[in-house]
Amino acid sequence: MNTFFGLTIRFPRLTILVTIALTLLFVLQLSKLRLETDVDVYLPDGHPAIEYEHLVEDIFNYQESMAIAIFNEGPSGIFNPQTLAKIKRLSEEVASVRYVIAQREEDVKSIATMDNIVGTAEGIEVEPLMEEVPTTPAEIQQLKECLYGNEMFVGWLVSEDGTAAVILAKIEDGQEKQSYAYREIKKLVEREQGGGDRIYIAGQPVLEATFIEYMVSNLEVMLPIVCGVIIVLLYFSFGTLRGVVIPLMVVLVSVVWTMGIMALVGEPIYDLTTITPVILIAIGCAYGIHILNRYYEEAKSNGSRDRATVVLQTMLTIWPPVLMSSLTTSVGFASLCTSSLVPMRSFGVFTGLGILFALLFSLTFIPASLMLVKLPNRVGTGRSAFSIGAIVQKYTDRSLGSLGRSVYRHRVGVCLFFAALAIASGIGLLRLRVNDSWVEMFPHDSDVYISDRLISKKMNGTLSMNVVVEGEEPDTIKSPRILKKMVGLQELAEAMDEVGGTLSITDYIKRMNKVMNEDKEEFNTIPDSRDAIAQYLLLYSLSGDPDDFDEVVDYEYKQANITVMLKDDHTAVAKKLAETVAAYADEHFSNEPAKINITGYSYVTHVVIDLAVRGMLGSIVLSIVVIYIMAALLFRSFTGGLYNIIPITMAVLLNLGLMGMAGMTIGFANSAAFAVAMGIGVDYAIHLVFKFQRAVAETSELEEANVLTLTTSGKAVFFNAVVVTAGFLVLLASNFTGQQILGQLLSLSMVTSFLGSVTLLPATLCLFKPAFAFRK
Repeated sequence: MNTFFGLTIRFPRLTILVTIALTLLFVLQLSKLRLETDVDVYLPDGHPAIEYEHLVEDIFNYQESMAIAIFNEGPSGIFNPQTLAKIKRLSEEVASVRYVIAQREEDVKSIATMDNIVGTAEGIEVEPLMEEVPTTPAEIQQLKECLYGNEMFVGWLVSEDGTAAVILAKIEDGQEKQSYAYREIKKLVEREQGGGDRIYIAGQPVLEATFIEYMVSNLEVMLPIVCGVIIVLLYFSFGTLRGVVIPLMVVLVSVVWTMGIMALVGEPIYDLTTITPVILIAIGCAYGIHILNRYYEEAKSNGSRDRATVVLQTMLTIWPPVLMSSLTTSVGFASLCTSSLVPMRSFGVFTGLGILFALLFSLTFIPASLMLVKLPNRVGTGRSAFSIGAIVQKYTDRSLGSLGRSVYRHRVGVCLFFAALAIASGIGLLRLRVNDSWVEMFPHDSDVYISDRLISKKMNGTLSMNVVVEGEEPDTIKSPRILKKMVGLQELAEAMDEVGGTLSITDYIKRMNKVMNEDKEEFNTIPDSRDAIAQYLLLYSLSGDPDDFDEVVDYEYKQANITVMLKDDHTAVAKKLAETVAAYADEHFSNEPAKINITGYSYVTHVVIDLAVRGMLGSIVLSIVVIYIMAALLFRSFTGGLYNIIPITMAVLLNLGLMGMAGMTIGFANSAAFAVAMGIGVDYAIHLVFKFQRAVAETSELEEANVLTLTTSGKAVFFNAVVVTAGFLVLLASNFTGQQILGQLLSLSMVTSFLGSVTLLPATLCLFKPAFAFRK
C-alpha cells in the first residue's frame, strides 16, 4: 500500500482529473435510467405465481381495473338525472382514452354500459340497464329496481345505500401506458367534479402510476436534504472547508458512478433503489470522517510539517480498518442477493457496489485532495482552538473519556444489563408478525389512499384475488356438483370481513335460474340438472353476447375464475384468504375432477412479502457468518471475529424485539433493514477493536487503554454514527411510509450499534481479556 498511496500523493492532480473525467462519462448515462413499479417484475422469471397469473390473464382476459367512483350524499344519492348523466358521459369518455381496453361498450363497466338478465315469456332476455339516462322519478325507480333486484350489481356497480356508483376500466399493461391513462382520466374527473358529486379514482393501475410520481418526487426531495444535512454535520465535526467538501465530493461521485452503471446495464430503478443515493451519501461519508479524523491527529502529533509525510502516514495507519469497514458494509448489502425478489437483489448489488466506489475514492481522491491544501494548524482540528470543530471535539473527548472510565469500572454490570436486554428482546421477537400493504405505503392524506379507503368502504373493494377451478376435461364447469361447491367457496370467502364480494359463472347461472322461475328467491341457486344449466347458457347466448362470460369461464367450460374483491390489501388478509381457500379445496375438491389454484394481484403481493421476509432471515445469517469470517481473518483470531459481531448482533436483536413489543410488522421495505444494519454497524466495532489493540500496546493500564480508544477512534465512530444516522433520518421525508419506517429502523440500528460498540464491546474486552486483543 505504500507504493499505491505514494503514487496518489505524487500525482494528485492527475488522480483528481481522471476521477472527474470518468464521472462526466457516467453523468451522460443517467438519462437512460427508467423507473419500474410493476409488482410482477419483483419475482424472478419463471416463478410459479407469475407464470400462473399470466396464464389466467390469457385464458380469462382478466386484468385489474381502475375504479372511478362517483359519490353523492344527497337525498337521492346517485339516483338523480344529473349524476346518472355524468356516469354515462364519463363511461363513454373513459372508453375513448388511449390505452383503456374498450373493444366493446361493456369493457368499461358501469350502470350505463352493463346488461341485465331478465325473464320473459319466451325465456331469458339480456337488455341494457340504462340505455338512456332516466329523467322522471318513475324511470329512476325502475332503474333502481333493476339494479337492486340483481345482487350481481350491488357492491360491484352501485353501493348498497345508493350513494355511490363505480366505473371499472381495464388499462393495457405497461407503466407508461397506465401513467398516461391515469393522467387523462384524472383530467376528465376534474372536469366533472362538483354539482353535489365527488369523484375518486383507485385500483392497481392507480397505485402503480402514483408510485412512479412519488419515486421521482422522492429523488428530487431527499437528495438535496441529505446533502444539506451532511454538510452541516461535517462542518460541526471538523469546522473546516476541507472537512466538508472532500468527503461530500467522494459520496457524490460514488452516487454518479453507481447510477451510471445501472443505466449502462439497463437496470431499472425500483421503489427500494430510489433510496440508494441517500444511503450511499450517508454511509460513504463515514470513510472520509475516519480518514480526516486521523489526518488531523497526524498533523497535530507528527513532528514533520511535510505535507506528503503527514498524508502518507495518515493513509498507512487508517486504511486497514477503512477497507475492512467498507467490505463488511458491502457484504451486508450483498447478502440481499440471497433474496428471491429482483428489487431486493438490485438494491443489494448496486448499493454494495456504490460502497466499494466510496472506498476507492476515499483511498485515492481524499489523499490527492489533501495534497493540494495546506496542513491544518496543530491546535485542534479547525483553524483555531475556538473554532466550532475544536469546541465540538473538546466536549466529545471529555464525554467519551468519562464513558470509557465508567464502562471499565462497571464492566460486569454492563454485561449483565445487556444480557437482560437480550432476553427481553427475545420475548418481543416472538410477537413479531409478517404483514404489509401497498396502499398503506402512501401518506394517509394522499389522494390515492383516501380514494382507496372511501371506495373500499362503499363498494366491494379495489383489489382482487382470483381463485381458478381447473377441470380435467371440457364441460367440467357445467357440473351442478362442481358449481355448488364453487358457490360454497364463494360464501365462505364472503364471510370474511375483509372480503367485499365474489363473482363467478355461478352468479350468472343462479340469476338465470331465478328469472326463469318468476324471480322467486328460493330459485336463486344452482339447478340440480346439468341439462338445465346447459339450456340456460344456450338461452343466454341467443340474447346476450357470449363474450360476457370471458372473465369467468373459458370457451370449453373446463376452467372457471372466481374473482374475490378485497376491501383491505394487507398481505395478512391475502394469506388468510389463501389458507381458507386451500383448506376448503382439500375438503371439497380432493375427490372431484377439478383442482383449485390461486392467483391475482393480492395473492402475488402476499408471495412477494413472504419471500422478502424469508430472504431477510437468510441475509441476516449470511451477513453474520461472512462478517465473522472477515473479522476473524483481520484480527487473525476466531475469538476476535466473535467479539466484533457482538454489538451489531445485539443491536439487531434489540430492534426486532422492540418492533415486536410495539406491535409493528415485518414488510417489504423494512425486511432489508437488518442485513444492511449488520454490514454498517460492524464498522464501529472493527475501528474500536483495531484501536484497542494499539492502545493496550501503548499503556499498561487497561482503564487508560479503554479511555484512549474511545477518545480517538471512538470519537471518529461517534461522528460517523451521527452522520449516518442523520442521513438515514432523511428517509422520513419520503412519500412512502415504508421508506420512512426503513429510515427509522436503520437510524435506530446505528444508534444501538454505536452504544453497543462503546459500552458492551469494551466491557467484554476488559472483563474477559481475550488473547487476540492483547497481542502485540
